[in-house]
Formats: sequence, structure tokens, C-alpha cells
Amino acid sequence: MGDETNGSVDVVVFFDANMPKLDECDEDCIIEQPKLCIHRFLFQAYVVPRGNSLEGLDDFEVLQYCFKLIEKTKNWQNRNRKPLFVLITRDHNFLKKDAPEAYREASLKQKNKLNLTFHDNCVSDGKYNIRVLFINPKLNRTNNLHATIDKLNELWIEIKTQDSE
Repeated sequence: MGDETNGSVDVVVFFDANMPKLDECDEDCIIEQPKLCIHRFLFQAYVVPRGNSLEGLDDFEVLQYCFKLIEKTKNWQNRNRKPLFVLITRDHNFLKKDAPEAYREASLKQKNKLNLTFHDNCVSDGKYNIRVLFINPKLNRTNNLHATIDKLNELWIEIKTQDSE
């Protein structure tokens, strides 16, 4: 799978700071032992390395980080093959309350240069959409990762089914 920032990718996955990281793996992970890694997806995925970049950010700043990274990564902007952008979070108030409130506060303080529109399951800056998937916050790390992989695979199947109709 390599560095998908330089190649073709179907889905770009951002993990909110409250989510666990996927397992590390290599190409043989499926054969050797079941790991909760990037190879469990039914599509070409690029999981944005989180590191400490999202720690301590409010929900609007997380979105700002995601949109800036999308804008900087040229091959994600290909009109013919634009990937699906997905943010995984355990914060069920992310789109309904937390991110919109932080967005309004940043706008009032003039720290906001993004023009965001919040929808039921995504947020848009007018150029790109980021789908937001919620994972049950009561799950442990392993179940969180299983739920994440399952939800992303279901979303991918749903999108592919719609495309073929």
C-alpha cells in the first residue's frame, strides 16, 4: 500500500484525536494473523498519520487541519479521481454542536478563513466534502477498530452500489 499521498487512493481517512490508531502491518499481515490494519478495507485507503497533530485541537481546528491537508495534497484534487474524505470520531456532537460552535467562535474572532457548511453526515468547504462517521464511544480499542473498518467498508459498498445504478 505504500505512501498513498503520491498515488491513487479511493478513500482518505482522518481519525479524530479520540480514536485509536490502526495496527501497524506489512503486506503479509492478512496471511500471518488477523490485524486491524489498512488491509482490512475493501478499497485503496490512505489513513492520515495522526501523530500529535490533532491533540488538544477543538473540533473546528480538526476540520481546518483536514481541509488544509486536502488542499496541500495535489493528487487528491484530481477531478477524475477525487477520493472520498472521511473523518472518524467518537464525538456524537461533532456535527450537531461542537464543530459548528467552534466554527462560529473562530469566525467571530476572525481566526477562520474557511466557509463551512454543516450537514447531517458531512461538512463542506464548497470545494471538498468530508464525511463524518461516528463510532460508539463505549467500545474498547479493538471493537472501535472493528466498527471503524466495518462502517467504512459499508460506506464504500453503498457508494459503489449508487455509482452502478
